Amino acid sequence: MANVPRFFGTARAMLDDKGRLTIPAKIKEQLLKDPLDVNRVVVTTWWDDCLALYTTSQWEKYSEVIANLPEDNPDNRRLQANIFGHTESLELDKSNRILIPADLRREGGIDPEVRELILVGSMDRVLIWDAAKGTEYQRMSKDERSKLFQTARAQAPPPGGASTTGR
Repeated sequence: MANVPRFFGTARAMLDDKGRLTIPAKIKEQLLKDPLDVNRVVVTTWWDDCLALYTTSQWEKYSEVIANLPEDNPDNRRLQANIFGHTESLELDKSNRILIPADLRREGGIDPEVRELILVGSMDRVLIWDAAKGTEYQRMSKDERSKLFQTARAQAPPPGGASTTGR
């Protein structure tokens, strides 16, 4: 697992007038660990009015789950069309920039006038936000963080994946 990119921390970055985003050095360092392609990333819309950036290998794992949903369910087909229809494979140029298409930025909640972005490491992906929205989304009190952690911990499988029901 040493070569699996893991993204942590927060970085600010600017979009240029053409919609290009320079990938910050600490994120680029993790991209170099991708066993499939260090010069491509996948950017898709995410649930919380932002974009998600994946390495090619991490996207393959994530998209396999979505692609293998039973196609006889119309909700699954709609979800697949929505996710894959709002996803782009992007090449990093020699200056470590990616060109994020305007329609993808718009679908990801990034206003066309916004230039300042915040990139937030989220384990296997990097969330890309309009800086104001991302800062607000991350803001929480210690009590709120503690409550969210307790709720998440109750939902998580125990270490080793053993069942808590005894089955």
